[in-house]
Order: sequence, then structure tokens, then C-alpha cells
Amino acid sequence: MFDYYFLGFIQFILGLFFTFSPPKKPNDMYGYWGKAAKRSLDHWKTAHRTAGPLFLVSGILSLACGFYFEDSTFEYARTANLF
Repeated sequence: MFDYYFLGFIQFILGLFFTFSPPKKPNDMYGYWGKAAKRSLDHWKTAHRTAGPLFLVSGILSLACGFYFEDSTFEYARTANLF
């Protein structure tokens, strides 16, 4: 359960940064670091324009899974080492 919350929160925060304040030019410190994204400035902007909303949606879905699995048998079985 904790991992759904933690990863969902991180993905959501990255999505906010990539969507609303993407890096202006390719760098190795901040941004989506795919090889294709670093080819040109146009690829870099397109990658962030695409990755930002996808990170937002995946973060929200991970958080929703965390809330859903919080009381589920799957989560109980996973933490009780029954599998």
C-alpha cells in the first residue's frame, strides 16, 4: 500500500513539473532523459508535452490503486507473505 502512495505521489509531482515548468533545453539534471528526447530541442519539447500529462494520470491511478488496495485481500496477502 505504501508503495502505491509513494510512487503515485512522485509520479504526480513529476507530472506537474513536466507539464507546467518543463526545462527549456536538454540537460542531464532535470527532465525526461530519453535518448530520443535529447536529439533536438523540438524532440525535447514534444517529450515533455507528452510525458507531463502521462505522469499526472499515472500518478493519480497509482494513488487510486493505493486507496483501493488498502483494505483488500490482495494487500493483506502480500504483506502477510502468503504467496
